[in-house]
Amino acid sequence: MPVFSVPSARGEATTDSDIDLLIVPEAAVDADLTAEAVDDLVVAIRQWTGNNAHIVERRPDELAEMITADDPLVASWRADHIDLVGVRLLHLLRDVRRAS
Repeated sequence: MPVFSVPSARGEATTDSDIDLLIVPEAAVDADLTAEAVDDLVVAIRQWTGNNAHIVERRPDELAEMITADDPLVASWRADHIDLVGVRLLHLLRDVRRAS
């Protein structure tokens, strides 16, 4: 499951900043399992860092809709992200756009 840091990648984060993540589970992954994993991750981040976590979870079809709608959030992610786990965000967005 790809995970990306957004938008704190701009270098504006402080020790009190929320940790913002984008998670893109595959379409076949059970939504309840994903929600449980996200909830666990929010708790773990708080325990590890003392910071709150804001996690956005979008499936590939939802990303495709956002790209088609020219959602400004996608532009923000393109400009300000750090690839943490899995495929690179720019490659994922390109592949999702091509598949739609």
